[in-house]
Amino acid sequence: RFGNLADESTTDDPDPAHPGDTVATQVQPSTESTSTMRTSVSAPKAPTPSEPAGATWGTSMNERPGEAPTVTTTKLTKWPTSILFIIGNEFCERFCFYGMRAVLTLYFLYYLGFSEDSAVSAYHAFIMMAYITPVFGGALADGAWGKFKTIFVLSVVYVIGTGVMAITAIPGATGTDPPSPWGAALGLFLIAVGTGGIKPCVASFGGDQIDQGGDDADKAVVARMVQSYFAAFYFAINGGSFISTLVTPKLRADVHCFGRDDCFPAAFGVPGLLMLIATVVFLAGRKQYKKVKRPTRNVTADFAGAVWLSIKHRLCGANRVRYPHMLDAANKKYGREFINDVKSALGVMWLFLPLPIFWTLFDQSGSRWTVQATQMQTFSMGDLGEFRPDQMQAANSLLILLFIPLFERGVYPLFKKIGIPLHPLFRMTLGMLLCAVSFVLAAVIQARIDTDATSQVPSAAGNTSLLRILNVGTEMLNATLSDVNLDGAELLSVGLLPSAATGYSVMPAGLTTLAWETEFGGGTTNVALTAGVIYCAVMYATVNDGRGADAALIVEDAFLRSGNTAPVATARISLINVALNETTLKSQFDAGTLDLTVPFGNSSAWADGKIEPGTQTIDVFNGSSHRILSREMQLDNGADYTLILANDGDAASLQTYTAIKGGSVSILWQLPQYAVLTAGEIFFSITGLEFAFTQAPDSMKALLQAAWLLTVAAGSFIVIVVAESKLIEDQTSEFLFFAGLQAGVSLVFAFMARVYVMGRRRKAAGLGKDDDEEATSLLLGAKIEG
Repeated sequence: RFGNLADESTTDDPDPAHPGDTVATQVQPSTESTSTMRTSVSAPKAPTPSEPAGATWGTSMNERPGEAPTVTTTKLTKWPTSILFIIGNEFCERFCFYGMRAVLTLYFLYYLGFSEDSAVSAYHAFIMMAYITPVFGGALADGAWGKFKTIFVLSVVYVIGTGVMAITAIPGATGTDPPSPWGAALGLFLIAVGTGGIKPCVASFGGDQIDQGGDDADKAVVARMVQSYFAAFYFAINGGSFISTLVTPKLRADVHCFGRDDCFPAAFGVPGLLMLIATVVFLAGRKQYKKVKRPTRNVTADFAGAVWLSIKHRLCGANRVRYPHMLDAANKKYGREFINDVKSALGVMWLFLPLPIFWTLFDQSGSRWTVQATQMQTFSMGDLGEFRPDQMQAANSLLILLFIPLFERGVYPLFKKIGIPLHPLFRMTLGMLLCAVSFVLAAVIQARIDTDATSQVPSAAGNTSLLRILNVGTEMLNATLSDVNLDGAELLSVGLLPSAATGYSVMPAGLTTLAWETEFGGGTTNVALTAGVIYCAVMYATVNDGRGADAALIVEDAFLRSGNTAPVATARISLINVALNETTLKSQFDAGTLDLTVPFGNSSAWADGKIEPGTQTIDVFNGSSHRILSREMQLDNGADYTLILANDGDAASLQTYTAIKGGSVSILWQLPQYAVLTAGEIFFSITGLEFAFTQAPDSMKALLQAAWLLTVAAGSFIVIVVAESKLIEDQTSEFLFFAGLQAGVSLVFAFMARVYVMGRRRKAAGLGKDDDEEATSLLLGAKIEG
């Protein structure tokens, strides 16, 4: 989330001859929850003339964690009215983005019918696009339109994208069985262009609205004002994301529209309405906004041009002049000062190379972790209904709001008290390691989920099948199953009380004989078992005299969930009709979206019985209008239920049998992994953005913010490669793979950080190449001595 808080650096400096003079009071890196960053609210210190460009650590680097910067003036003047429009715009836009993103994975799974791997890949393709486009948005604002026009025009594109998503989510709008994904592809592309394009502009446009003071006292007041602005901006980001990730999953699951038991048009439409409001709010403040002079130099284009010119000279220069540094070849065209800034920026970008792995793991909280949540046991929230699996993503936004003051006032001072310094690069390494730990926790939970799921249904490998027996009669029943081809060898012998059922038993495929007896009689029937098929034998009474089961109905039973045939976040119902006085049975759930019509002696298909978990009321009708009975049921996430309408004297009874239990692992067990991941985000993301900001030359700050966002895009690309390669078969192993990858990359980053710090220390303090011990101390937080 923090990617929205890119700095304006010198691109809008009204005096190009003195780039960056106002940067300390204009910008602040941030940290925005999920895919990227939120917001840190201390204004960094501008470098003094004696400090080399790119070598200053900034105020927040030199101060002890948790200590506020010292200012000479405490009076804080009022914000310009224009800032209120910008903060309101940001709240609505973040509501839209995170609300829509919260349900996106399940949209791919449940509506478009993607496989789990394909849904994950599509989700991360969208995230990748949303964090590539900020580069073009920044270039457009700096080189052509300016910030106001860029924000407004791309916000309109954003609104159109959400409209496309909502309209094409209406059943039949893009075809059926399954719907075509072209609507989602077009809508998400427009949204990615819109949200990415405005990302590097909105926060810094707000900073532009604050008047810059002339003397030191004025600058201190401005710094305080900038702090309060970014604090409010931060709460707008996280407030919008927290509320939306609670609301849109409820719209998806609890609203029923267009004949479905979900409503993705509402889940996309409401965020789209908020984005429309965001655009109107932003436009409403147009007469209040401070006019900022358009930049005279496109830093992004010049940076790329300088690098390209240097490479071209090195590879195919006519005279092959040797320069002390490869980039010096571009001095004549771009100026020595600018090329020195390019060198410094490339030094920081070198440190960015391992960072995509963090985002590879972090952004899976919206894809793989959401899929994991669908396999877990949810809970009722009383009048608010059932807690939905995709609502669990709100934990990140809530925890970040709670953790940041906790870290500033508790964790950082505690580390200082016990003598553990927290240099920025050390904090980033610690954040990466915590991210790896969160995926170890996710793997432990996934292993438990998988164990519970497979333990209920034995494997029907080879030439075998599975069978369970249900006694729907009113008397004790004894049943045996014999193999016809093995001279009647007994395969199974069970005794069942009334309304009881056996578990699944592995049976050899082939022709068998099922025999049973009760106190008043019994019967036999031949059963042909097909290899790999799961069966249910329903023993029921054909007369209403209480003599027990005297007939058997053999039907195919629940199949294991896989792919798009049976989403794991639903319950499933199979209805069996063995009530003789009911020729046709129709059941209707209270949502009105699951109708099962079953003639006597038949069962409904499991694939037709998918329904949202939670408390449901089932009405059973004789024919189409006469209600026979009504019953309230609690349906668990991922569970399969066999409902049997049978004779009960002169009336019909509805008996419920659980074929496969739902997720027995509570969804609340995901909280520890979210807590560890969020702590890692604070150490890594907030610190990393601040580090990139303070280490960047004044002319390159916006460029390095864009480079930071590109690490997020690269992280999603890695997820796509792993998901589509299908090299890792089970989810537990994949979680452990990513945890190990992140741990290894953390060590690489620690080594690169040590090299970087030693180089910076030598440059800033004039140390020689042999002063490694002194240079290393900076990595642990020591200040450079005069």
